[in-house]
Amino acid sequence: RGCDNECYTRIEEIRSRIKSPQDFQKEARVCSECPSACQSGDLGYFPRGKMVKEFEDVAFSLAVQEISPPVKTQFGYHLIMVTEHRKSKVASFEEVRDALSRRVQQIDSELRLISHLKELRATARIEIFDELL
Repeated sequence: RGCDNECYTRIEEIRSRIKSPQDFQKEARVCSECPSACQSGDLGYFPRGKMVKEFEDVAFSLAVQEISPPVKTQFGYHLIMVTEHRKSKVASFEEVRDALSRRVQQIDSELRLISHLKELRATARIEIFDELL
């Protein structure tokens, strides 16, 4: 973004107002330009490899309830507060059965739609009237 110094100064001001997790949530709701603002900045749990590297490196180095210094990514500046760490684990089939079933149904629907669109394109009659352009 084109406001490097202004944005950095603004996020430092926001950080100076944060003294507790409740302050962080309030500032995220009011000041954040991220879609997570509606959830008070809560991004949920995420494993390594799901966020941009600059963000992830800081997020995975923080202690619980520690607030990061401003972190610059391609999306702008961020403040990060970790609320909990969870160990990663391999989920059992029972834990993912419903999500897998929904995903398979979604993929099937997408494939049927693609097939239908290909058929429509193959049989479509398209006329272009250059004189009307």
